[in-house]
Amino acid sequence: MKKHLFLAIAVAIVMSGSNVFAQNNQPEKKKLTPEQRIELQAKRMEQRLMLDENTSAKFIPLYKEYLQALQSCRQTPQKDGQKGELTDAQIKENLKKRLETQRAVVETKEKYLDKFSEILTARQLAEVFKAGHRRPMPFARNNKFRPGRPDACPGQFMHCHDFCPAPSEPAK
Repeated sequence: MKKHLFLAIAVAIVMSGSNVFAQNNQPEKKKLTPEQRIELQAKRMEQRLMLDENTSAKFIPLYKEYLQALQSCRQTPQKDGQKGELTDAQIKENLKKRLETQRAVVETKEKYLDKFSEILTARQLAEVFKAGHRRPMPFARNNKFRPGRPDACPGQFMHCHDFCPAPSEPAK
């Protein structure tokens, strides 16, 4: 009896102490400043494009300038602490602001396309303007239309041709 009680107490001590050892002892990640983030993005792009020293010396300052210009286009004003439902006027105003931001981003990209084309090849330009572009998934995570499944998407979703094989024969 004493043996079982001792064993139960020992198991309880071990189980309660395991939480102490399971805690994350990793140091917190340092938050990068916007300048550090831009510097890091420029170095990554330089490596991705495999630039020589001469081209890199021209490209990096221009790319940093481009990233800063995009960042200034995309900065959104702080919210006014609005909670709850938005009025129709507020929704329209938000949509107008979003469209203005998109217009500014497009104009900035067009401006820098001309500048980058003096330094880079067409394939490198495509890589520069592809960077940071996240493509929306054409199907929900739990949707049955996923690549690799026998009933994979037959082409009715946006961009599905990139993920799904073309149907070999019409569905019956």
